[in-house]
Order: sequence, then C-alpha cells, then structure tokens
Amino acid sequence: MTEFETVAAEVDSHAAVGITNDDGEVLLMNDGSHGWTLIAFPVDPTEDWTAVTRQEAESLLDVTVVLERIETVRRIDFHPESNNDRRFSIYHVIFTASIEGDVVVAESETTTDEDLTLRWFDSVPDNQEDEVADDIARFLEG
Repeated sequence: MTEFETVAAEVDSHAAVGITNDDGEVLLMNDGSHGWTLIAFPVDPTEDWTAVTRQEAESLLDVTVVLERIETVRRIDFHPESNNDRRFSIYHVIFTASIEGDVVVAESETTTDEDLTLRWFDSVPDNQEDEVADDIARFLEG
C-alpha cells in the first residue's frame, strides 16, 4: 500500500465543538495523542453532521448540548505530488455550542494532565500551535 493510500484510509473528517462557561473558559479534551483540543468527533461526510456532533457531545459530557451555529469549516486536500488524479479531501467543521447543565470535570490535588479527558481552560494550552491554537483562541474571551 502506498503512503497516500495509508493516509486516505486513516484520516477522518471531524466536527469540533466550542463550549464556554460563565467564566469565559473553553472546555477542552485530551484524547491522549493530540494534547488539549476542542472536543471533536470523527464524522463520515455522508452523515448528518449536526446530529452526529450533538449525539457524540451529549454522550461524552452527559448533558444536553445545543449547537448554535457553525463557526468555521476547513477543507483539507490530500494529493500525491506524483499523481494529481489521486486525491481526497477531509473537512473540519467547528460548531459553537452551549450546554444545559454542568459538565463534571473530576480534578483533585493528585490528578495529572494524563488522567484527565476534560478540563476548562482560560488560555490556549502551551503545547498547541497553528490552526489548533487558533481554533481554541476563537472561543476565549479577549
């Protein structure tokens, strides 16, 4: 299998959700491989993006999630330099959302970043940069 085919088989389109609290903090998730990012879920382009995003977010957070609007859509094209006929695209859609209820983020004095999957942030985490950092920053109060 070529490198291109490997990438095409392993890369998914994603929907991300920007949720803030009354303190102006944004809720981020740590999936163990990308650091702290907006809450995000893979979505097949043929699926109903809003339905999948709402269902997945509600399942993760155990609260009602209201998707308010699409904040941005990013299209990412992949194609090998050697063959312009072979290409594919993925999409990254970011929703602004609100929640009805409180998200439980279990933290204690002995909790480490590696133990957490969810945390409220008042700034972009130090290890994030480029588009991921820009996506987080768009939800932080200025």
